[in-house]
Amino acid sequence: MVSTFSNNRLVKNVLSLGIVQVANYVLPLLAIPIVSRIIGPEKFGIINFVSAFVAYFTLIIGYGFNLTATRKLAQNPTDSQMRNRVFSEVFYAQIILLVFSSIIFLICLFFVPALRNEWEVSIFTFIVCISTLLTQDWLFQAMQDLPKVAILNFVSKFIFIILIILIINHQSDYIWYAFSLSISQILVSIISFIWSINRYKLKLYKINISSSIALLLEERTYFFSLVVINLYTSTNIVLLGFLTSSAQVGFYTAAQKITIIIQAILILPLRQALFPFMANKIKENVDNGIETAQKLLPIIFWPALCICIGTLFLSKYIIQILYGSAFEPAIIILQILSFIPMIIALSNIWGLTVMMNLKLDKIYFRITSISAFNSIILNLILIHYFDVIGSAIAWLLTELITLSSIFFYLNKIKIQLVGLKYFNPRYLKGLLLTYYNK
Repeated sequence: MVSTFSNNRLVKNVLSLGIVQVANYVLPLLAIPIVSRIIGPEKFGIINFVSAFVAYFTLIIGYGFNLTATRKLAQNPTDSQMRNRVFSEVFYAQIILLVFSSIIFLICLFFVPALRNEWEVSIFTFIVCISTLLTQDWLFQAMQDLPKVAILNFVSKFIFIILIILIINHQSDYIWYAFSLSISQILVSIISFIWSINRYKLKLYKINISSSIALLLEERTYFFSLVVINLYTSTNIVLLGFLTSSAQVGFYTAAQKITIIIQAILILPLRQALFPFMANKIKENVDNGIETAQKLLPIIFWPALCICIGTLFLSKYIIQILYGSAFEPAIIILQILSFIPMIIALSNIWGLTVMMNLKLDKIYFRITSISAFNSIILNLILIHYFDVIGSAIAWLLTELITLSSIFFYLNKIKIQLVGLKYFNPRYLKGLLLTYYNK
């Protein structure tokens, strides 16, 4: 039983990330009751609309290297020359992307009224892109040194919460919310960059522009899959901002933030730890890798189901405690979104962890592209008839379509990822006891 899993490193990575991820998101949760009651739904909506817009640029700069560079280096992480080469290629490519993104952002700042009218928030939010360049999470993932990622994220959130408590005192202070978030992340990313260079003895090789562009072209498939995923996770906020009011955006993002926090605590530790782990497993033996995915499924499914059910029934109290009575319309939105973390958790196991490691990148991109197109159509139709409720329904339907498409494709090519025997409580108990005793 245990032989089908990796050594203690996987368990250590998952547990350490899980524990610190809880801390990462408990701290911001402490700030939400303060901030939301001071700035109100409208200003809260403005902040999150701009954040969703800037998310396109952080996505461009990140370019999916957290998975593609991780996959490349995880196959031989002890090779120092390869490590330096990948580090240099990624860094120079991201510099090009940062320059490109800055130019496009400035153009948007002048010509998009929603950004121009809130130019301070827009600029303060955009500078977070610097941290995307300097953060080396992909390197820590490939080296399976994930506790470092979690600790650095914790420090970032701690600095952010201190700044928020000190700075946000009046509704007009909402512009400093974005500034505090960006500065805290930039400071920690600088520390991360310097630390990773010293820790892994990294050397920056000279990479010409043509090589950087070649790398971007090589990894474009997964990047475009991230773009289309973003179309149905962030674009709904942008569409709400253009088609409804800032207050409606505030209600939606209030509920969405809770959903994302649950996702981060539930999914991120597993995804970051499992991707390099599964890359090695599938490289060694595809059948054993698939069996490992089958065994992991119930371990993720049951906790996710319980958390989602709890969110559904406790939505009213969660919104009232965190945001106050002014955000009451967010309750039904949170109820609609309550099962999304579980759906995304399954999509991550089958899509990112399995399909990407089986080099089914193009198929995965095709699935997510269709889902993104469906998301835009659903949002345009449902927002027109149901406003913010329609956008929540559109996101839920889109995630269900994505999960179903991944499941049916893998079954079509004879990859069975659901092993019913592994859902047996006795098996799960034995597995957990084995890890605990080990």
